[in-house]
Parts: sequence; structure tokens; C-alpha cells
Amino acid sequence: MENAKGTAEMQADLAKSKVGVDIRTNDANARTAEARGEAEFILQTGTARGAEVEAVGLARARGYEAQVRALGSNATTLVNVITALVDGSSKFVPDILVTSGGVSVGAYDVVKEVLSRLGTVAFDKVAWANHLAQARRWVGPNFSEPAPAKLAKQDDLPG
Repeated sequence: MENAKGTAEMQADLAKSKVGVDIRTNDANARTAEARGEAEFILQTGTARGAEVEAVGLARARGYEAQVRALGSNATTLVNVITALVDGSSKFVPDILVTSGGVSVGAYDVVKEVLSRLGTVAFDKVAWANHLAQARRWVGPNFSEPAPAKLAKQDDLPG
């Protein structure tokens, strides 16, 4: 009788406990279903992206094969190297070019004409102690006029 009375008093707690277990089981099942759905989404998305990469790669391969047939392998290599350099973010042309020597005079001075196509060009004559004509050149999109060259002796130069 005591046993039956104790069990009867615990019925409310027992029912509450069973409901709590059911709630946690449902929550766990919901998380499992959500994880399966996320995994399926990732699988499908990855498969689609892989198919895209494969399609682009195959199209490029067909394009390269067509280039080789049309131009030959050496010319195709050259075209693709130049394309990669142009499309890339690496800079391979300097902003400023400084050269010395090799200055011609008059109608034979083509250096200034050629370099002027690259940007602003300044030629300054520098008088050396041995009286040989030399010059300084600046080529670049943005430079200010250099200060006038000072007279230098060859012994003053490094090296």
C-alpha cells in the first residue's frame, strides 16, 4: 500500500520527465535532420562548382589545342605568357628609367624619340673632366625637372 501511494505521488514527476525526454529527442532529431540537409547542400554545391571548374578547364584545353594547331607550340607559348603578364597584377615595367652613355647628336639621335613614347623624357648634358659628351635621361609618367647637373670629374665617381 505504501508502495502504491508513493508511486501515485510520483506520477506527475514521471509524466514531466517523459515529456522532457521526448522534447530532447525531438530536438536531437531536428539537429540531425538539419545537419544532413546542410551536408547535402555542401555536397551538391561542391559538385556543381567542380563541374564548372572542369568545364572551364576543358574549354581552355580545347582553346590551347586550337592555338597550337593554328600558330604552333612556340607561338602559343609566347601568346599565353604575354597574356598572363598583361592580365596579372605584377608590375614589370619601371616607372622611372635612368640610363647613361650612347648619346648621339642630331639626325642620328633616335633614343629620345623612342623613349618619349613611354612617357615624359628629359635629357641633360653632363660635362665630364675629360670633355667627352655624356647625358642623364629620365623617363617616367610623373617626374619633376632635375636640378642642373654639376660638373664632375671621373675620379669623383664611385666604382
